[in-house]
Amino acid sequence: LKLKLQRSIMLFLLALLRHYATRSADSFIAHNMDSSPFSQLVRKLRQTVGRDMNVREVKALLYNYKATRSDYARYITWTHERYTRNLIDQGNGRYNMIIMCWGSGHKAPIHSHPGANCFVRMLEGEMEEQLYSKPVAPEGRVTLQRSRELKAGDVIHIRDDISIHSMANRSAEGAVTLHIYTPPYNTCEIFSEGSSETISAPIMYTTKGGEYQPQPEGITF
Repeated sequence: LKLKLQRSIMLFLLALLRHYATRSADSFIAHNMDSSPFSQLVRKLRQTVGRDMNVREVKALLYNYKATRSDYARYITWTHERYTRNLIDQGNGRYNMIIMCWGSGHKAPIHSHPGANCFVRMLEGEMEEQLYSKPVAPEGRVTLQRSRELKAGDVIHIRDDISIHSMANRSAEGAVTLHIYTPPYNTCEIFSEGSSETISAPIMYTTKGGEYQPQPEGITF
């Protein structure tokens, strides 16, 4: 009887540890939904994303979201060194919802979105997006196609068969962007302008569900 009890306790503790070890942003947001416009946006995205992809419908949801800093304040993080990536919701495995915070001068390298649709809603500040042609093997080079300025309220969509891109905050103030990646992915390719060379980089998250994460060494995106 004593051994059975010890075994039961051990199994319970292992299950508890497994629960907290795998606690995701998806479970966090599910238990913190309220009537705010931000929670309403999450609900609508969960209903929409993952069915037959309707780019216009997702863009409309993001455009119509009435952004209020208090809605998403817990996901705002800043560092001097680089932009931050803050995972909010995993959409039942169908998408990743992320807030990125960009200090003055912060820039994301030229990168791909492997097999995914990328939606960006400007929440605060201003950003510059640069769009590039994706190199064609074996000796294709990345070349700049055009640039565009993004301001609060703007919504953009991109995927690799349209273009690859980089984003930069060239203003003196911070900027905040909301991103939807569907389907989600764990690595992306990083490119250099005028070169055919690429680097595969794992996706880095500063926080998940508002909780800080250990940061890996080496090149990350």
